[in-house]
Amino acid sequence: SRALLLTALGAALGTAGPSALGAYLVASAVDVGVGEGTAGLLAALASGLSLATRVSLGARADRRRDYGLAVVVVLLGAGSLGFALMASDTVGLFVLGTLVAFTLGWGWPGLFNLAVVDSNRETPGSASGVSQTGIYLGAAVGPAVFGALSAGAGYGTAWLAVAVTTLASAGVLWLAGRATAFVRIGS
Repeated sequence: SRALLLTALGAALGTAGPSALGAYLVASAVDVGVGEGTAGLLAALASGLSLATRVSLGARADRRRDYGLAVVVVLLGAGSLGFALMASDTVGLFVLGTLVAFTLGWGWPGLFNLAVVDSNRETPGSASGVSQTGIYLGAAVGPAVFGALSAGAGYGTAWLAVAVTTLASAGVLWLAGRATAFVRIGS
């Protein structure tokens, strides 16, 4: 369906940038002026916050029976602001951006999977296969593109590109959510 293809595209865009966090966060933090040890601790803290976000939002979704893409769209939109802050040369803005980007910009995958399965109850396996193809494509291509971009234009430019890609993901998933709602109303 159109909605599922949009979901896969949004997932690819949404995964591409955050996948670069694990590979490039510490190096780019050091480049901004954060000490190596502190940069490693920042990565661990931000990763822990992302995990806590995933678990707490999943529990909230279960309590409310709210499995749509709306919260995913908000998380990606807010996460894009974090990635934009990571483009800064200022340590404080970079650290704040890292926490926002990792916590919100990478706190959405569990809710995303719930939304895909809930929207495709008749064919959850097939639907998940399509959406996960987008996830895996973004996870494979994103860090490589980020590495090439950061090597040529610098980390700041690469993080700005991630901000744009993540915001684009939010837009595509918003469209996917609307298409899914339209299909439900029409049936």
